[in-house]
Amino acid sequence: MTPVSADLRFTPSKERRAANISAFIAQSRRLNQQEADRLAALFASTDVFGQTEAALAGVGLRIDDVSDVYALWCITAWSAVRGHNDTPSRMMALAVKAQMAQAISSSGTLRGAKDAVKQEFAESLLLKAALIDAIVEKAKSNPEQLKTAQTAMIRAGQGMGLDLTAMNLTDHGFIPLH
Repeated sequence: MTPVSADLRFTPSKERRAANISAFIAQSRRLNQQEADRLAALFASTDVFGQTEAALAGVGLRIDDVSDVYALWCITAWSAVRGHNDTPSRMMALAVKAQMAQAISSSGTLRGAKDAVKQEFAESLLLKAALIDAIVEKAKSNPEQLKTAQTAMIRAGQGMGLDLTAMNLTDHGFIPLH
């Protein structure tokens, strides 16, 4: 596996996190006022980041590393396309982390980025992954809702340059189906 670049780690700021949550809720309000109100109540009553940090640690990932959170988003989106939200094995998560670290490092997108930029990017992905997970969990009992969620995740993947339908998740990370 490729070692993770320290360039992708950041020191989280509580102020930046609060701003990131506010921006996420504001963006959600443009799509669905009721859902945004539920998100605001959730963030006010629950330490979503603390819970996510513990869950990530269970598969060897960190909340303060862009490649780790990008791996979380990719795995969550890929799983949603398949209609589930199962927790990947540690080996799978670490393999995807290495793939994401390589992709981000190769792109140069975050080269020299300040902690605030890395935190904003990572936390945006983390919040989206948490939302995807909640949507899939809620939709599991409703095939029509699940199909809608799957279609939305296919489009989201395409927006990130990923064809989530053309890959499989293995202990070696994502591999092409064909």
